[in-house]
Amino acid sequence: MSEQQTCVRCVLDSTVPGVRFDENGVCSYCHMHDRLAKTYELSESNKRKFSQLLEKIKDTGKGKKYDCIVGISGGRDSTYCLYKAKELGLRPLAVSVNNGWHASVAQENVRKVVEALDVDLKVITTDWQELRPMYTAFLKASVPSVCGPCFVGTISYLYKTAVEEGIKYIILGASFQTEGIVPLRWNYIDGKYFENIVKKFADIDTGDYNKTTISNLLNYALIKKIKVIQLPLYIEYNNERIAEVNKEKFNWVDGGGHHFDCMYKPMALHVRNRKFGVDPRKVSYSALVRSKEMTRESALRQLEEEPIGGDWDGIDYCLKQLGMTREDLEETMSSECKDFVDYPTYYSMLKMFKAPVKMLCKMRLIPETVYEKYFKT
Repeated sequence: MSEQQTCVRCVLDSTVPGVRFDENGVCSYCHMHDRLAKTYELSESNKRKFSQLLEKIKDTGKGKKYDCIVGISGGRDSTYCLYKAKELGLRPLAVSVNNGWHASVAQENVRKVVEALDVDLKVITTDWQELRPMYTAFLKASVPSVCGPCFVGTISYLYKTAVEEGIKYIILGASFQTEGIVPLRWNYIDGKYFENIVKKFADIDTGDYNKTTISNLLNYALIKKIKVIQLPLYIEYNNERIAEVNKEKFNWVDGGGHHFDCMYKPMALHVRNRKFGVDPRKVSYSALVRSKEMTRESALRQLEEEPIGGDWDGIDYCLKQLGMTREDLEETMSSECKDFVDYPTYYSMLKMFKAPVKMLCKMRLIPETVYEKYFKT
């Protein structure tokens, strides 16, 4: 067995799927970060392009109540993005999707920020009785992407709301600068993959919940002309400063750690780390190191000193919500590990459309990070 290698620049190592190292020991994800950083550098040219984009959003929304949607969970990034959207002169509709795991502290954060900014809020609450078997299906499928139902539902409801309201722009708070790009094998999801797993392990139809099929996504992007904008790509973005602004302006409360807004996090961390060896901190810490918000030494030290997971109170809560026991969880943990390639997906089709996807990214119809994630990792 070859010796484990760690990037000399960040903290990603050879246990991370898809990682490659150049002759100097720098990993492929660092090179990916550099490409994206160059594309979205805060140059005068990019500032002008962003200004033009803002004007286009405002012009497209003329005569309508809203000119964009901002997805908000009550976490750090989405709270700040809603604030920036309003500050930039946009007229956002805030959309919050409660899939049964939305933490109360996050819901309170959402309430405070929309009231302070005088922004309309649409809360979409999913039917838990329909959603629960979707979560258990992904556990039974024995794949790392245990949060697939949340991702599919959130994206689907944002697009559906955009169509219903006649809105052409969806603004999200995802940031490669502070979150990094998660390896494809750790959280792969697409509409076909989702439908096949739910059908196989829950024997139910996803119905109107899943709008992430290829036909739907092409319809949204090419026919409906709905664009997804990752706002952090266009503005100065610093984790510590963002948290300070949120607290000062909205009395925002940090519920503890990244994605604290989700009560399913303890279960997801436990299954993904103990069964599949997934440590999401390696990705987020590496992003912060590259963005000079964290030292490499500090990141390595925290990875050693702070074991991941172990929140059994949180895990037991999740088990109760899912109608499972610890014995059921143990059965899940001991089953053979699977990968997204073990199930029908759109992945082979996506690889055939590498050039068109690249074109859509260049047209800014979809974020450049999509191309990097699906074709470079």
